[in-house]
Amino acid sequence: MAMLKIRCEKCKALIATGFDVSYETYRAATLTQHSTECPNCEHLQTWTFDDVDRSSIPQPASKK
Repeated sequence: MAMLKIRCEKCKALIATGFDVSYETYRAATLTQHSTECPNCEHLQTWTFDDVDRSSIPQPASKK
């Protein structure tokens, strides 16, 4: 499981979204809009799963 993070549009800080999901859940997610406030600059930002910083999601181990 991984805490999804997005980049603040205003100050560019990484923001934890409050969503702790697996890679498979992230891949199956729909484009529902969510909002969160940046703890650094208090900018209220609307985001979808397309806005998530993908480096915050651990990739499943590849099978050989």
